[in-house]
Amino acid sequence: NEDILSSPKLVIDFVKAKNCARFSISGSSKYVFLDRIKSLDELSLLPNIKKKVSQWKEQLAKRYMTDSGEWWNWATVRNFDLFKEKSQDSKIFVPCMDRSEVQRFSHTKNAVYGSGDVLMITKKSNIREDMLFVLAWLNSSFINKWYHIKGSKKGQRIQYTQSYVSKIPFRMINWDNKDEVDTHNRIVSLVSELISGNAANEEKIDALIDKLIK
Repeated sequence: NEDILSSPKLVIDFVKAKNCARFSISGSSKYVFLDRIKSLDELSLLPNIKKKVSQWKEQLAKRYMTDSGEWWNWATVRNFDLFKEKSQDSKIFVPCMDRSEVQRFSHTKNAVYGSGDVLMITKKSNIREDMLFVLAWLNSSFINKWYHIKGSKKGQRIQYTQSYVSKIPFRMINWDNKDEVDTHNRIVSLVSELISGNAANEEKIDALIDKLIK
């Protein structure tokens, strides 16, 4: 079946919680996604992948699956189409559960998906602010304090769920105010430098965020 051999890659890069650093991701993890392989004959056309997944066939076959599911399929797939649609876009990941004292919202433009232990944030079409400005806001000291008071906790861990993250206040820019526009652009520039390795910019970014709040 030439369609199977020529179709998009089946080994996909996923961001996991361990890959979330502050401001940027630190690598990714590779997953084999075979849900469009519908028969053993089709899987046999991919001998290397078949050999790899067959090592865990017994464990995989014991999972709860739908009647139409094969042992090499994923048991549960959430938001895969959305991840696929946004894979080339600027996006932010954060661990769903985190013990860190400071939040780890992580930005990437890479074509990666999110695993089950991270939450992905993308920009709505009506948001004019740059995604790096959004990233700076989410990683700011102001939001860190706010989320520790208003957010969700489980024991010593902070929970970042869709419900609670969607309640995070966001300071939108008045695009008719030159000072605010300049501050926005300066923050974006500093975050870009920070992602490139200039860690000293965090304090400068926080100071500019405080300026907008006040």
